[in-house]
Amino acid sequence: MKRDMRRQTALLALTSFIASEKEMIERTLAGLEDLHSHHPGVCTGHELRAEASYIHDFYNSAENIFRQVAEQLNGGIPRGESWHKLLLLEMKNPVPDERQAVISEALFSKLDLLLKFRHLFRNSYGVLLDPAKTRELALTSFEVKKQLYAELDRFLNTLS
Repeated sequence: MKRDMRRQTALLALTSFIASEKEMIERTLAGLEDLHSHHPGVCTGHELRAEASYIHDFYNSAENIFRQVAEQLNGGIPRGESWHKLLLLEMKNPVPDERQAVISEALFSKLDLLLKFRHLFRNSYGVLLDPAKTRELALTSFEVKKQLYAELDRFLNTLS
């Protein structure tokens, strides 16, 4: 009985947290859409950094969701220098007797690209940004959002 209560509590916490992060994603990608409406071609200068920041923020929200899944259902987040990558890897794999995979291999691959970009953005201070690649990832973010939402909904349904 205790395990069922913990699982229900985790499900309620996850559902609420995911809803909150989805709101952040919506606001982030609305800002990105607005930027693109004013700069339909590739961005440069300040606009390029803004575009990169929106991509960064989008991935951060996805990672925040994964962190919460790990905290609630995996016993915590991975430790060490490469914990961001390890967390993403954990999300594509089921945890026996606890949960199914949170995301598919296909979504993992797309999110991994965004994670690598976020690392570049954080560690290069925007100096190494390629305008065309940044635009491509920005556009990819919109499709990733749809896939992420669908897979999160599927995942939550497996918990209830």
